[in-house]
Amino acid sequence: MMIPQPLSQLGDLARRPGRRVLCSPKTAAPSISNATVASPAAPGLELSTGIALAFPRGPFVPAAAAWELQEATSGKFQLGLGTQVRKNVVHRYGMAFHRPGPRLRTCWP
Repeated sequence: MMIPQPLSQLGDLARRPGRRVLCSPKTAAPSISNATVASPAAPGLELSTGIALAFPRGPFVPAAAAWELQEATSGKFQLGLGTQVRKNVVHRYGMAFHRPGPRLRTCWP
């Protein structure tokens, strides 16, 4: 199930039978922020970001936020991490797009 916008609708959706995972893609707000806000409204569900961007703020920022959310949800959070496409990285974020795969691998041991 995708996190609804506005988040105020989340409680009703989360309580429907058969729901297991709540996915929070990057929309107007960062996906980790959406998952954090959704956590109290969906206590029995696993939370996932879909794909959170690794490099616009440096890989440590989403990693630290994910670690804290993982602890806050008793292990029910999954971080999906990605790099975005060359055009967005270069033009939208003003960063170099150089070998994102190997660079992304440095985000975890």
